[in-house]
Amino acid sequence: MNTTDPRDMTWEEIRSGLQGAREEIWNWLFKSGPSTTTAIADGTGIGLLTVRPRVSELAVLGFVKCTGRMKREGIYQAVPVTEVAANHHRTAAPRQTFLQL
Repeated sequence: MNTTDPRDMTWEEIRSGLQGAREEIWNWLFKSGPSTTTAIADGTGIGLLTVRPRVSELAVLGFVKCTGRMKREGIYQAVPVTEVAANHHRTAAPRQTFLQL
């Protein structure tokens, strides 16, 4: 997934990206507050090598944002789903409608 993909996705496609390990990580971040990927791995019990790419995917989809750095790690914060939806609707690529004549 690259950073421009969500722009071309529907809200339903983006929302469906919040499942499995991504959903577990987002829920933990939402409850625990801003954390590094190491803290997320420790708190969820999910391996660090699984957490890091899932956090990157969540960031691309808009469900987390990097709010700073601690040593060599980013500090990530969960973005409320309502805010993600609002951001998506504001920045989504316009859908083309074809008129059938």
